[in-house]
Amino acid sequence: SSVVFWGILDLKYDPNAVPEERVKVLETGDGQSSKFSGYGAAIKQSFEKEHRLEETIRRAVLTENKKLTHDRIVESGYGHLRPRQAAFAKVYTEDLASRIATTMSLGDGDTCILKLCNRTRGAGVIPVVVSDLDATLEVLLNPPKDIEAWFLEQPEDWAMKVSSGCFEEQARHWWSN
Repeated sequence: SSVVFWGILDLKYDPNAVPEERVKVLETGDGQSSKFSGYGAAIKQSFEKEHRLEETIRRAVLTENKKLTHDRIVESGYGHLRPRQAAFAKVYTEDLASRIATTMSLGDGDTCILKLCNRTRGAGVIPVVVSDLDATLEVLLNPPKDIEAWFLEQPEDWAMKVSSGCFEEQARHWWSN
């Protein structure tokens, strides 16, 4: 039978959702087994015994770009497995937060997940309550005017003391991207 091998998938499972909405593909990985656990190698081996790949996809390219990943999954007929999402230019405007909220049908108390299209492993991923979205976007999309000077002014031991995944770390991903 003809199939598509996507590589390793980062899945979200919501047991409270209706059955057809319970599983969502959040990201893809280009490996043939998990780099964290090694799991999945047997699945790939079993898969190759029973199936023939008709079209190969460039998983390394695909996994580096979340927009490309989303579009390719939708084009392959698996759009129902993707969370709602939209891409916007990385330029702050006074109406950007409201355009995001409107496009995504979000209310002030909802949470929006901001992601950089070309980062992986959680780099630059920031959950934001919609009521805080404008202020957050203003910080993320307006880095210090002289970023090099700003970095030099930071404590030398910042990288040793920063909490992994904190806003300050994520903002640096946005500013350097």
